Amino acid sequence: MKNIILKLSLLSLFAIGVSSCEEETGAVLNPDNGTNLYSFNLSRSTLAVTAEVKTDTIEVGVTSRSNVDRTIAVNIDPSSTATAAQYNVPSSVVIPAGKFIGKLVLTANEAEIPDGEIESTLVFTLDDALANLDEKNFHVVTIYKPCAYESLAGTHTYVQTELLAGTGGIDSGSPVNGTLTGTVQFTDTAVIGRYLISDSSFGMYEAVYGDAPAPFATNPAGIAWSCTGAKGFGKTQYGNTETFYLDVTAVNGPVLTLVWYSTYGDGGTVELTREGGADWPVELVTQ
Repeated sequence: MKNIILKLSLLSLFAIGVSSCEEETGAVLNPDNGTNLYSFNLSRSTLAVTAEVKTDTIEVGVTSRSNVDRTIAVNIDPSSTATAAQYNVPSSVVIPAGKFIGKLVLTANEAEIPDGEIESTLVFTLDDALANLDEKNFHVVTIYKPCAYESLAGTHTYVQTELLAGTGGIDSGSPVNGTLTGTVQFTDTAVIGRYLISDSSFGMYEAVYGDAPAPFATNPAGIAWSCTGAKGFGKTQYGNTETFYLDVTAVNGPVLTLVWYSTYGDGGTVELTREGGADWPVELVTQ
C-alpha cells in the first residue's frame, strides 16, 4: 500500500510539472510549432569491440516535427582520445521527415583498437549554430577491446569446502566444518565479461546462518573477467556494509577453483564445474 500511495503522489507531481512546463515553455512540448531544440538522447555509451560487435548507434533528437528531412552536422571534439584510424563515422545525421530521432552509426576498426582493454573516448558535439537543449549537446563513446571472448553464463555445479564464518571484519573468519554442494547461476549483464551470481556465498549463508540467498539484490555481487583474470565485484546480500571479493586460483578443464570472501570475514573455497562439462577459459585465473 505504501508503494501505491508513493507512485500516485509521484504521478500527480509529474502531471503538475508537465502542465507548468507547457505553460512556461510550450515550444518544447508542442511537436508541431516549428521551434527546434536539438539534443543527444544519451550523454554516454560504451563500444566493446569484438569480432561480432563493431558498431554503436547514437541517437540525436529534436523537439518538433518537420515535413522534410533535416541534416544535422555532428562534430568530433578535440578532447577525444580515439585516433582517426580507430573508427569511421558520418559527419552528419539525418532526422527523417515526420520523425523526432536521427541515428548516427559509429563503426570501429577492430584491427586498430589496442588489446588489453585500453580505453579511448570519442566525444561528439552538435553544431554550435543549432538551438540545443541544456547540457544535452554532447555524447561520449568509450571504445575498447575486451579480453573476455566467450560467455560464462549458465548454471554451474559447486562443491565448497574450507568455510569461514566471520565476526565483523575482514580476515576474522573462523573455520566451519562441512562440505556444501549445489548449483549457482551466472547471468549476463550489459557489460561484456561481467556476470551476476545468483548465490555469491555458494550455499554458505544458508548453511551457516540460515539465510536464503538474495540474488541480484541492490549492488549485487558478481564476477568480472578482465585482462588480469577474474575477480569478484559488488556487495553481499547483506547490503552496503559488506563488500564481496573473489579470486580464481586454478582452471583444470571444466573445473574452476575460486576463493571468495567478504569484509565481514565470511568465505570459502569452491570447485565450480561448468554447465555441460565445457572447459573454462584458462585466462580466468586471477593475476
